[in-house]
Amino acid sequence: MASTGWHTASVRVAVVGHVEWVEFARVDRFPGPGDIVHSTEWWEEPAGSGAVGAVQLHKLAGGCTFFTALGKDATGKQAHLELEALGPSVKAARRGSPTRRAVTLIEPNGELAERLVEAIRKHRAATWHWQRVMGKPRWTATYAERRTSDLGRLTAIRDRWTRRATRLRRRAQRPPHRSAWLCIHRHEGRWKDPHAPYYGGLQMSRQFQRAFGRYLLHLKGTANTWTPAEQMWTAERAHRAGLGFHPWPNTARACGLL
Repeated sequence: MASTGWHTASVRVAVVGHVEWVEFARVDRFPGPGDIVHSTEWWEEPAGSGAVGAVQLHKLAGGCTFFTALGKDATGKQAHLELEALGPSVKAARRGSPTRRAVTLIEPNGELAERLVEAIRKHRAATWHWQRVMGKPRWTATYAERRTSDLGRLTAIRDRWTRRATRLRRRAQRPPHRSAWLCIHRHEGRWKDPHAPYYGGLQMSRQFQRAFGRYLLHLKGTANTWTPAEQMWTAERAHRAGLGFHPWPNTARACGLL
């Protein structure tokens, strides 16, 4: 198969989500019921998962349109102005109700806790991704794990998910019939072959991808955008389903598999 050059195309991105106007206060400890604490630093700004995602996508893609809803109050107008100052183009529907507000208290260890929680989410997502690709049951996150703010426990949880993700990532690189798939790949095409009707290094049709790689097809698009390991594990799922190497009759025969 003749190789073709790659070219990049401009990508337009958009986010649909909510905005909160958040007042942040840095405190020496988190208050208990009926307790009073004094802040050493205070500021406010627009926040919310949609707003944060739009700003980050703007930085990555060089532009982003953010669709949201804001109140007609002064807070809504201020949130609109400050978000656009950060880069995204904001398309906001105006509602009669006030813009949602929130208060966030930050303890001395709060920033460290946030970094630990982010690392836990990252490694947990990687673990779950490979479990789904490999067709394995998903390890669950306990309620206590999701709710704790203790730095010691968060560190232990981060380390546990890091080990799980690392172990699964290594196992994913060696599917049971790896040598067979690599032989078929040498006869079929490049791992990033984008040409229809067959995609990737194992030349999978869309029908095949929907049947055995629906998760990856939905997540990333056609097989040419998947890693070699992801493509081979999709082929493993077909093999487990009883198809063996028959979807590749000529190349499998050339590899001595049929």
